[in-house]
Amino acid sequence: MPILVHLADEKNSARIARNGIAPGKRKRVVYFMPLRAIRALFFSSHQWVRELRRSGVRTLVGVYFRLADDEMVWAGHYNKPHRQMALGEAMRELASLPDPLGFELFMERKVGPREITAIRKVPQKIGWRYYPHAHGRPPCPC
Repeated sequence: MPILVHLADEKNSARIARNGIAPGKRKRVVYFMPLRAIRALFFSSHQWVRELRRSGVRTLVGVYFRLADDEMVWAGHYNKPHRQMALGEAMRELASLPDPLGFELFMERKVGPREITAIRKVPQKIGWRYYPHAHGRPPCPC
């Protein structure tokens, strides 16, 4: 059972610990990434922090939870079509990518409070803004 991380607003952390991670109001899904402990890979696990902070959230926390390898999830790059597959298969696909930036996983169900293993603060200046590898390029105003 792999450890996964969902990024959430710190002000919701007590509610999440009590009730679990509910799907979002607009897209009705729970986004997450597999936790990768090696420093270079930690960046890919938490790559969405800076992009999510652009929405006005002051402090994000990592909500760590476990799911079975056979759990069905959606996987793909954020601006390309996603495919539904087992979590284990999605993690193998992610590991085989030469550049995992922009990859995302999500599922269409709530994560229960018993599946959550920890809620921790994460570095707030990790990740990319606008799109992966955008460093040094101004954002498109279109």
